[in-house]
This record gives sequence, C-alpha cells and structure tokens, in this order.
Amino acid sequence: MSNVITQESLDGKLNSPDNLVNILKVRYEKFNKGGRKEGSVELSPSLRAIAGATALLTTAKAAGKTLGVSPIVAHLAKKALINSDGRTHVDRETKERLEDIKDNIIKKAVDTIITTFDLLPSKLEGTKARDLSGIAKDSASIIEKLSEKNHLNGVTVIIEQPRVKELREFEVIDIKPVDSDRL
Repeated sequence: MSNVITQESLDGKLNSPDNLVNILKVRYEKFNKGGRKEGSVELSPSLRAIAGATALLTTAKAAGKTLGVSPIVAHLAKKALINSDGRTHVDRETKERLEDIKDNIIKKAVDTIITTFDLLPSKLEGTKARDLSGIAKDSASIIEKLSEKNHLNGVTVIIEQPRVKELREFEVIDIKPVDSDRL
C-alpha cells in the first residue's frame, strides 16, 4: 500500500462535511448572523430622530416594529447615537433634529393641557370630568417623559468655592532648634 494521496482523494477530504475546517466554518456562519441585514440602508438623521422620538414615547421594540427598523436602532436613536465602523457615537445632526421633535411634541402637549383646562368648565355638563382630566394627565406624562431632568426633587444644591487664607492670617510660632546634646 502506498502513502500517495491522489488529487481526487484530497479534494474529497477537503470538501467533506466531517473536515474540521468545514465544521468550524458552518458553526461560525450560524453564530455570526448579527449586524446589518443584506440590502438594508443607513437611516437619514431625520428618520433616526423620528425613530428616537417614537422610542421615547413608547418603547424601542414598538418604535422598531412601527418604523421597520430593529429595536436596537430605535434604542440608539432615542439617545441620538449611531453605530458605524463598529463604534457608537453621538450624531449631532440627529441630536438636533431629535431635540426639535421633542420640543414640538412638548409644545403640543402643553397646548392640549391648556385647551383641556379651557374646555373643562363648559364641557362638564356633557363630558365626564374623568375623561378631560385623563387627557390632561396623558399630556403631562408626555411632557415629563420628554423634558430634561435637571432638578433634584426641589432641592437646590449650591457649591461655593472655598476661601483661601492668606499667609498673614496664620499665627506664626518661632521654634528654636533643639540642641541634640541635651537629649
């Protein structure tokens, strides 16, 4: 019996499903299915801002389903983050557009609250007060979700710079050297 491998035998062994390289390649392909799907495109800053605002008002999963993007894209969009080249960073254009959308939503929610309170006295006869207060509560909830949280439950913290004493304010004590022979 000879130890010579024919080309046909070599090709058979290299292409065999039992070959370790082929097993690892199949496992890698099954495991590494993440990332952008084939044919998907980069979202524009406007669409990313809309996805972010929708995710802020609902959930990232609901925003993704509604807009046809993945939940992670919607989650990143609500913070104006973008993932490119394997790095996540803030997209300034998306952030500006997201702030504009949030401001617009807050203004509309405030207008709804004001309108609700304006309608309240005249509508009390025909409409349940619970319905009108529910509209105001929902609008207030939107404002709270989208507003910046810059308060600490009504507590104001003031940090003052410490005063630095000057040398003349210290009491100076003269100390005479001790003769080492006396110890």
